[in-house]
Amino acid sequence: MSRTALLRGLHGARHALPARSPVMGALPSTWDERAKHASPAANMTQLTGPGLAGSALVSARSFASYPTAETAADMQLGNEFFEMDNETITLLAAQGDVGATTERLTREIMAVDEVSWDEATVKVDEMKSALNAGLGMRTLPQKVFIGTLIVGGLATFPLCFDLTTAKVFNDACVTADVADPEDLETWLEVGAWTWNWMEPPLGQLSFFILCLDFARAQLNNLGLKPYVEKMVAARGSKLASAYPKYHNKILTDFATCNGLKPF
Repeated sequence: MSRTALLRGLHGARHALPARSPVMGALPSTWDERAKHASPAANMTQLTGPGLAGSALVSARSFASYPTAETAADMQLGNEFFEMDNETITLLAAQGDVGATTERLTREIMAVDEVSWDEATVKVDEMKSALNAGLGMRTLPQKVFIGTLIVGGLATFPLCFDLTTAKVFNDACVTADVADPEDLETWLEVGAWTWNWMEPPLGQLSFFILCLDFARAQLNNLGLKPYVEKMVAARGSKLASAYPKYHNKILTDFATCNGLKPF
């Protein structure tokens, strides 16, 4: 449909409406009157008119304005999770928000135990302490692995480019022939010499990491959980077993929403 036909149909539909129709008040007679009809909400009205082909629908939208002081004042209400309604809390918790998940568990405790919000938060703090217990030892392998990778990565720089370190490492682990002094005058020349024995382990480790990453991707394709995800899921199972009278999914979501980080 052409723009001209659409405007004609809209004009005919407006004249076909009763004089007191609320839709007449929502449509400006000219584009210059848009300031009179400005509204924060975008109201969509479906119209039909004799000028349209068949029963074609035309959407009329009023012009939006900047928020008013009253609208801005309303934003000050509901900023905290305990001020939000149940529907908002449920939607945010489904998206993994830690604060909303905690508030949903708090309201679950309030409903089951018939206690106040303050008393329910005491129970939530008790659950947090139970989840944090022993977490440092369970995550110790990951922490050691992180430290080892950082130290190992930084150590490759002097092992490759520092002549003194390279000679010590060569005498202890490699026993290769030392290059001529004129071939070791710069750090790049030192790197060219040390690369003879540094390339095989670094290249092999890179390929090994690539294989591990590909294997992890296949685990995800099969729906199998890697080690860390199993640890996170175990936190949820542990909490649900310790507090069986509360909803299992609410407890599980609360225990797993923060990963392996302490609450």
